[in-house]
Amino acid sequence: MMGFAAGVMIAASFWSLLSPAIELADELGYNPILPTALGFLFGGLFIRLTDFLAGKIHKKKQKKKMFGEECLYLYLQ
Repeated sequence: MMGFAAGVMIAASFWSLLSPAIELADELGYNPILPTALGFLFGGLFIRLTDFLAGKIHKKKQKKKMFGEECLYLYLQ
């Protein structure tokens, strides 16, 4: 299911962002693939960095709640 969702999001990003970027770069006389590929890669890196930092923040908050229902719930999962 998550693979399908990922495919849908990549298709949506292509049709709404990457295809117009390729056309615009071509109209401006730039290499149409290079700026588009760099934008796609930097976007992926940004998502990866955000995911990494959000995990660090979540772990710090989780350590503060060592006793109580939250800790018991995590052990039961």
